[in-house]
Amino acid sequence: MKKVSIIVLVFIMANIVFAHRQHVHQYISVQAYKLLKMQLGGDLRIMKDKIGGLDSYYAGSGPFQLGFITTGAWREDEEDVVYGYSKSNPPTLTSFSGSVYDFIAAFGGLSPDGFVSSTHFWYADEGDNLQTTMRANIIVLGIDNVMLFTIPNAYQKMTAFAYGGYDLNLDLILYGFPTNADGSGACATQRAIVTFHYNSLIDLYKNKKYLCNEGNLANRSTNYL
Repeated sequence: MKKVSIIVLVFIMANIVFAHRQHVHQYISVQAYKLLKMQLGGDLRIMKDKIGGLDSYYAGSGPFQLGFITTGAWREDEEDVVYGYSKSNPPTLTSFSGSVYDFIAAFGGLSPDGFVSSTHFWYADEGDNLQTTMRANIIVLGIDNVMLFTIPNAYQKMTAFAYGGYDLNLDLILYGFPTNADGSGACATQRAIVTFHYNSLIDLYKNKKYLCNEGNLANRSTNYL
């Protein structure tokens, strides 16, 4: 009986871990829309067109690429568009022992990148603005790497995303870019990181306005984002 209990426990734990995979996030998004549709008594057309699906196409290959809800549900573990945390840009460590390089390589080498999803946690009972302190132990070549880092919680991240309290950095590719100042010359492809700000997602959606890093107010199609 004890062996059976252990097997069942392992099975349950495996399913709990599996439940946090990205395709499950997509599935939850689709089911949530179906529930909303039932409550409304019909489709919400603009959301129906943007909900997306579950096949590999909707995973996308970069941020703000396809414009579907299930794409965002997948890519939230691929890019941290608010704070930019990743293996190449880890949070500031507040305490550590062992090799920092080994820790960043191992934790950032998780699939998806562990640093990207580190801001997905929130101890709600402790208040809205208590940041999350994470501890990680990773043993590499017999050396125990113990690291502590403190990052914004999921509520703070959601609030920043909703109300524009951060730098939105987009990697833009400009095709057919002239090589000479007068507009002449052979065309080339240029890449640039451009920083944008908006007042809120609602304002951006309704009024199509944003502030770019050059300080120019312009109109933009929501389809771009």
